Order: sequence, then structure tokens, then C-alpha cells
Amino acid sequence: MSNSTPSASDVSTSMRPELYRVHQVAEILSMSSSMVRNLTSRGVLPCRRIGRMVRYAPEDLACFIDSYRDHPYR
Repeated sequence: MSNSTPSASDVSTSMRPELYRVHQVAEILSMSSSMVRNLTSRGVLPCRRIGRMVRYAPEDLACFIDSYRDHPYR
């Protein structure tokens, strides 16, 4: 076994969350946590359920954001 120390990029990659919580998604999307929950319950914002926990995958958030990219303002 080698005693190599991980580089800074290895550490930052391993510490990045793979799934986000409601409050993290709210911050990313600049909206309230209740709005994130509302979009989730309506099926607009995809989520992953693990028991009673609700988590959001980064790729699902990217698809959600891309789906609203071309919508005109009212």
C-alpha cells in the first residue's frame, strides 16, 4: 500500500454532495424552500426519495433549468 496524500482536487471532488437537500436547491435556484417543495409535489421538479428523505440530483436540476431557458417573460 502506498501512503500518497490526496491532491486538493481529489478532496474537493470527494466532498461535493452527490444529492442536494431542499434548502440547497432553493439557494441554487434562488427561490424559497416552500416553492421547491411545491414544485416537487406537483411533479415539475424531479427528485429522488430515499425513505422519507427527498434529495435532488445535479443532473435533474440542470434539466429543470434548461426546460425553462426559452420561456418568454410575460
